[in-house]
Amino acid sequence: MSTLSSTRVPDPLGVDKALLRKVIRLVDERLQTRGQDAFLIEKQIDEIVADLYSLTPAERRLVGFEEKIQ
Repeated sequence: MSTLSSTRVPDPLGVDKALLRKVIRLVDERLQTRGQDAFLIEKQIDEIVADLYSLTPAERRLVGFEEKIQ
């Protein structure tokens, strides 16, 4: 439980509106996509969320991230 209590939660009001629109677009796209393309979209969403939560490289590795998508 102590890990969860120390997790930084982003303030939705502080998130760039263009970034929120991008997340929504990616989620909509993911809902209509199958196979390898779906996996790539999910990785993009994961990266954005990890950035919003300010995860460190070590924290990203703990949740299974390999390296950042360019």
